[in-house]
Amino acid sequence: MLQAFRGKTASFVTKILFTLLILSFAVWGIGDIFRGGGGGSNVAAEVAGHPIDIGEVDQQFRTIVQQQRQRAPGLTLELAEMAGFKQVALQSLINDRLIDVYATQLGYMLTPEAAAAAIRRDATFRDPSTGQFSRDRFLAILAQSGYDESNY
Repeated sequence: MLQAFRGKTASFVTKILFTLLILSFAVWGIGDIFRGGGGGSNVAAEVAGHPIDIGEVDQQFRTIVQQQRQRAPGLTLELAEMAGFKQVALQSLINDRLIDVYATQLGYMLTPEAAAAAIRRDATFRDPSTGQFSRDRFLAILAQSGYDESNY
């Protein structure tokens, strides 16, 4: 059988076909190495001209996994990815962007001062003993949920 393969590969037509196959891999398969990488785009999606960076998707994915670990302590990043949590993270960011775009079109604008006032009014962040807003409690709850102050 090996002799039959050797006999067939010795033909001129087969050599031309193999050469074309090798050249096609060189041009389309490994050409990115010579052109500086796979395009260099770090954008996972774009909503109305607002890009969603791959790093944002990864951060949202890790936040979701951290939240879900409270329910399922053995959850690993690999299992979460296989379960489709990366797609959930991307869809969540797309939804956030859509809401932002729609709110802007309607003329609604959330200022940092208004956001801070709403956070201070939220009973979740109040010290149970004093009933007043507690920055330490606010930061602890955010950390437990996988957020930081700027993302929240």
